[in-house]
Amino acid sequence: MDELEDLYRKQSKENGELADLFTLSEDDFEGELKKRKEQIEKLNGEKKDTA
Repeated sequence: MDELEDLYRKQSKENGELADLFTLSEDDFEGELKKRKEQIEKLNGEKKDTA
């Protein structure tokens, strides 16, 4: 049951962050998009290092 709850909370958090994107101004949106893209690239890089 705990795993399911954790997954739900994580999903809710991600959905909340997506919703936040819709309330940003265009400039803020671009900045946020760039920041998230860098985070993803960083995470992908870390995965390659450990593989």
